[in-house]
Amino acid sequence: NSPTPEPIVREEEGKATWPAAVGGAEARRRADALLARSLAALAALGPGAERLTALVERTAGRAS
Repeated sequence: NSPTPEPIVREEEGKATWPAAVGGAEARRRADALLARSLAALAALGPGAERLTALVERTAGRAS
């Protein structure tokens, strides 16, 4: 068994964050890739997915 790693914590807020764990640039790269995959999957669903697509785009654009 390997020891459990200590959580990566953003000190000013005392909480673990993905960007703190992998670095801001890598977190953004992964988020952008997941967004592109999500939007492509929604596009395949056609016009019926317009509201969900708008929700995904709005959510992706928000700051934490």
